[in-house]
Amino acid sequence: MALLTVPVVIIAIVVILGPVRGMLDTKPVAGTPPPAAPALTANERAYYAYVAPRLRQIVAETQTLSKLGAERSRNVFALEGGYNRVNSLIGEIQSYDRTHPVPPRFAAGHAAYTAGAATIQRAMKDAQTAFFHFDWNQLNKELAVFNQGGAQVGQAVQLFDREGGQPVAQPTARATAASARH
Repeated sequence: MALLTVPVVIIAIVVILGPVRGMLDTKPVAGTPPPAAPALTANERAYYAYVAPRLRQIVAETQTLSKLGAERSRNVFALEGGYNRVNSLIGEIQSYDRTHPVPPRFAAGHAAYTAGAATIQRAMKDAQTAFFHFDWNQLNKELAVFNQGGAQVGQAVQLFDREGGQPVAQPTARATAASARH
């Protein structure tokens, strides 16, 4: 009887909290990549414009999920939302790659992304199993693997920005002081 009670309680909680899901599941803000460098070809510019923002969003989502994991959050809505968004973003990039070859300029960044995405997805799948079995030791191990994958995608962001982004001018002390006066 006790084995049946836990799933029934979980289902009841999901049904009761369903309407407030939007309040519990927020999407992290990833920021925007720098504008494409003028030296990029049209294909490189299109590739950068499509992939770079999604890489940033994956990094933001993995950071949020990592924080939830470190806190041993049981907020199923936030965890599931982040899990679904990460998988969706990875799927979008994979679909785009099937129809748009990776420009050689972005090969190193793409390799870092591919390795990171595979690590993230494997860790999420294994962490989900550990979560549903209340295996906190395994969950901690998967969190470390997940963080490695997130770091690889973070490296991909840096490589994409270095190869495809236009350098952003840093404000000088004089310009910063002038804007503060206005």
